Amino acid sequence: MVLGLLHDQATYLKGVGYLIFYNVVFVLPLAIILLMASDGALLEKVRAWQQKENRLMRFGGGVAMIILGAIIFLI
Repeated sequence: MVLGLLHDQATYLKGVGYLIFYNVVFVLPLAIILLMASDGALLEKVRAWQQKENRLMRFGGGVAMIILGAIIFLI
C-alpha cells in the first residue's frame, strides 16, 4: 500500500509520512530494546532484580495469565 503511494507523485508525501510513522512506532522501539539488551551492566542489574523479586514476578505473571484467560473467555 505504501509503495503504491510512493509511486504516484500526488501521494508521494503521504507515503513518506506513513513510512516515517511506521519507523517511529515499530522500528525505533525495537532498536531501543536491542541497545538495552546489548548493555552488559544493565542486564546484570536486571538479573539481580529478577533473583531478588522472584516470588513477586511469579505472582504477577500468574495474575496476568488469569486476567488474560478471563478476557479471552469473555470475548
